[in-house]
Amino acid sequence: MREVEHDGQHLDFQAIKMNGEEIKELRYADDTALISKIPDGLNHILQSVKNHSEEKDLYLNPSKTKIMATDKCTDVPKLLVNNEELESVETFVYLGAQIKKDGKITPQIRRRLAIAAGKLNKFQKLWKCQTLVTKLRTLKACIYYFR
Repeated sequence: MREVEHDGQHLDFQAIKMNGEEIKELRYADDTALISKIPDGLNHILQSVKNHSEEKDLYLNPSKTKIMATDKCTDVPKLLVNNEELESVETFVYLGAQIKKDGKITPQIRRRLAIAAGKLNKFQKLWKCQTLVTKLRTLKACIYYFR
């Protein structure tokens, strides 16, 4: 990805701004989100990532590669990887967070609450237990864990 950063043509495309900082891509391990205000910019970044990756025998999987246009985008670009058109999606999960095209986070909050409720339900046997010591130890472990 460093090669893509230094690809001179890559820098010509507009990035989005978040808190005054320009964002062109989000990276973590093998998860990457490429960001551009214009379809041509996104296509160029995607092709640059593809080309630089293939130089290192790493290949994009078109079935796992998705595109999402935000509500502000009037036309969804048709992007190809290895002559396969990439699927356009309304939402995707990036590092455990659900990203929606409208930018709303309510579904994300509901999703995380559901996950937390599921984890809490696994403690039902413990909460029904008569011994207070075990409950207190568990509670302290959870509180100290999240500090």
